[in-house]
Amino acid sequence: MRIHDEMSSIPMPHIVRYLKLQGWDRVNDFPSDKLVVFEGPEDITGSRIQAVLPASPSYKDYPVRVKELIYALAEIEDRPVEDILVDVAKCICAIKRQ
Repeated sequence: MRIHDEMSSIPMPHIVRYLKLQGWDRVNDFPSDKLVVFEGPEDITGSRIQAVLPASPSYKDYPVRVKELIYALAEIEDRPVEDILVDVAKCICAIKRQ
C-alpha cells in the first residue's frame, strides 16, 4: 500500500487517539459538528497550532485533510512521515484491543 493510501484510510478515532496521546486538546465548543478541531503546541508567535479535520470520512476532502495533517505532524514533531504513520498504527492496535 502506498503512503498516500495509508493516510487517506486512517479512521477518525485513530487520529483523535494519536493527537490526544501527543498532548493535543480537542476543542469541544467548536460551532460546527462537521469538523473536528484540536489545539496542539504553540507556533513561533505563541499561538497554539490547530488541526482541523472533517468529522466524517464520507466528506469529500477527508483524505486530503488527513494527508495534510500527517505531513504537518511530521514537520511539527521533526520526524519522517513514515514514523508518524507507524505510531498512528500503534494507536489503531491499542483501540482494537480495548
